[in-house]
Amino acid sequence: VDKLGLGAEYGYHFRTTYEKEWRVADLVPGIEWKDKTKKIFTWYKGRTDGSDLEIKDNSLVWLYKECDPEYGEWQANDLTRTLKAALLSYPEITIVHGKGYVEVKPKKLNEGRTSSVFYKGSSRKKRKCRLRVLHWRRYWR
Repeated sequence: VDKLGLGAEYGYHFRTTYEKEWRVADLVPGIEWKDKTKKIFTWYKGRTDGSDLEIKDNSLVWLYKECDPEYGEWQANDLTRTLKAALLSYPEITIVHGKGYVEVKPKKLNEGRTSSVFYKGSSRKKRKCRLRVLHWRRYWR
């Protein structure tokens, strides 16, 4: 397809149809927040049967879909409070509590920002092409 851009993982990886290699968005802050988050997620994974940890290039996800529903939700709420306190010094990070998961990722990483990076330096005429960001989750068992 001509004039199509593809993005993955909230736009962290992106490329155009004429490029062979994926590019990486330069919107992710340092890794200190990731180390701290991973330790907290690992601790919660150890005390919550059926939970799992997904490590991505740009974010960390604690999955609890396979847990006892009430206990998993209770742990997720507790985890969200713990993360908010622990990551207070990282204003560039956001915590998302969704159905069956808690995700920690950079605030600036989203489809809109990636589109601006994708189009940066291109002429107004070339901006008519579209950027499609794919969302997917990988569950390993």
